[in-house]
Amino acid sequence: MSLFHYNPSGFATITRLTTPKFYKTTLTCFLLLFTLVTTINAQDTDALLEKGMVKANLLFTPSINYEYNVYDDFTLKAEAGITPTLFNIFGTKKVAFFQKYEVQGKYYYNLKKRVSKGKSVSGNSGNFVAAVYNYQNKEALFSEARRSTDFSTLGGVWGFQRSYNSGLSLLFEIGFGYDFAYRSNGRDSNGRPFPLIGFELGWVIFKHN
Repeated sequence: MSLFHYNPSGFATITRLTTPKFYKTTLTCFLLLFTLVTTINAQDTDALLEKGMVKANLLFTPSINYEYNVYDDFTLKAEAGITPTLFNIFGTKKVAFFQKYEVQGKYYYNLKKRVSKGKSVSGNSGNFVAAVYNYQNKEALFSEARRSTDFSTLGGVWGFQRSYNSGLSLLFEIGFGYDFAYRSNGRDSNGRPFPLIGFELGWVIFKHN
């Protein structure tokens, strides 16, 4: 997912719960959300997705990801890349780039419908819902800028992906999550709800089925 974040208060205004309990709770929530999605939507279908696919996204937030078909219409996607964050420092807006890592559990719900209409599902072309966990490092790349701590978001999205014979791949997703790294007016917070919007324009490097 390509996320663009805006922090109006500066680099040192983001915090995160860092106790072992936080990590355990975050992982448990992610697993429960993914299990809920797969349980509700599971059905007996012929596998129409690529067994594995590697894609590079070169615009907006450069990244590379691997999507693996775990069962029928379900995939796991792992991604690593760079994301920009806009900050307001002493009245001047600046952009810094941070490392980001993301894991998604995805369910494609309209593959059979696309096939019945003669539409391609190659390159995992279809609509989906997904559970998302996003982690960003506090140390900026290419500059000495830094945030006070790492950035962590857990949520769910709806989206679509379309891949073409040329190798071009387009993805859009939108949803809602919970930001575990947040301070309000300089005060520690337990987090906040956070909109998730992603857009990827990239190329399929490798796929196999």
